[in-house]
Amino acid sequence: MRLTFTWKTSDALQPRWANVYEGIKEGSRVLLGPSDARERLLQVLRPVDILGANVRLAQKLVTEAEAAAIALLSASANTGNLEGLNFQAKDTVIICDCGGGTTDLISYQVLSMRPLAVREISPSKSIYAGAALLDDGFMELLKARTKAERPRPTFKLLTDEDFNKFADSIWHNDMKRNHSVDMEGQIVDLPPRFLGIWVDRTTMAFTAGDINGLFDPIVHKIVNLIDSEMAVVKEETGEQATHVVVAGGLGRNHYLWTSVARGAVLHAIQTKSQSTPSIVQIEARASGESYGVGIGNGGPHPLACLLG
Repeated sequence: MRLTFTWKTSDALQPRWANVYEGIKEGSRVLLGPSDARERLLQVLRPVDILGANVRLAQKLVTEAEAAAIALLSASANTGNLEGLNFQAKDTVIICDCGGGTTDLISYQVLSMRPLAVREISPSKSIYAGAALLDDGFMELLKARTKAERPRPTFKLLTDEDFNKFADSIWHNDMKRNHSVDMEGQIVDLPPRFLGIWVDRTTMAFTAGDINGLFDPIVHKIVNLIDSEMAVVKEETGEQATHVVVAGGLGRNHYLWTSVARGAVLHAIQTKSQSTPSIVQIEARASGESYGVGIGNGGPHPLACLLG
């Protein structure tokens, strides 16, 4: 029995595709994905015959990391935008796009700012390290803490919806966004359905170690990815990377940003031959722009799936 993820995805797409296509066929659409998505996408689309005359994979591919780089570098070339980045000719820039499921990375050398011209130092890379893993980890922690601290009958009556609502208020809208290296533990109020018969115990505590334990495995993977890319930049250009830009939704988190900054500066100190270490500028930016090109041939515009 075929129960692979690819087969399940194809099976889910097949009955929905006709209605989806009717709703979007009059326009051109651009989809961005992680750098390793193309082959997996083809495996999903071929069994359900989605690819055809009106739906094709575009020849020009743009990965998520490339889209973030285009948005950030283009904006920095215009006066008044992204103050503090100060890109200059000959700078080397590592763009790390930390998203929901993956972290995508690419590095460029700036050839000129006006007009903006860059060269790719190494191909984009993608790892499975994103906010979704944090969410899964927190949900496991929340359920385990609830099971250990609340009456058994109360725990058994709680539904996934109860846990999701609780997580929305204390995790998605608070701890995940605001957690930092100097953050202390938090005590949160329990929703009524979590109280049960123990109405005198109305709170739940999460230590800094609890939250650090969720972030650390993912943050370490991202820091290691950037560290290895800094070595590539040094090997290819003979110079240390001058900028590391952390973009994407997860890139806004101060705990991740600080860890990346510490790791990048430590790398620069350890690999610099001179006594004075080079300064690596670390910037956190949320990239809200995506770029891609799909060209129609008259008639209904084909859908251009731009996936790297």
